[in-house]
Amino acid sequence: MPRQLTFELGRPEPPAFGNFLTGDNRELVDMLLRAASGMFAEASLLVWGPEGAGKSHLLAATVAAARAAGRSAALLSSSDAWSDRTADEMYAGALVAVDAIDEASDATQGALFTLYNRLAAGG
Repeated sequence: MPRQLTFELGRPEPPAFGNFLTGDNRELVDMLLRAASGMFAEASLLVWGPEGAGKSHLLAATVAAARAAGRSAALLSSSDAWSDRTADEMYAGALVAVDAIDEASDATQGALFTLYNRLAAGG
């Protein structure tokens, strides 16, 4: 049996704005950069698009950029669970990105709505 050859491939780079092919999404990327820096005036931003468009990449890049700027930031999946106490302690004043929100259960949607209201009230 012939010996299997292996390729030494580098690890994929973590999601960042620098390794995202912006294409027609310049306005969205600019908004996310402003959100990461705390310069986005709105309380929320909804990112949508077809599968494979880079939504998860952009959310992770936004959280990474916010953290690099010294801001508190978290990336949650719609399947993550948290209590009201956890939300108050961990996310007060933070940039919070929620990925795959369209896949959230009814209970998770309710928890996300509560979290959104708490974050919006806290600025």
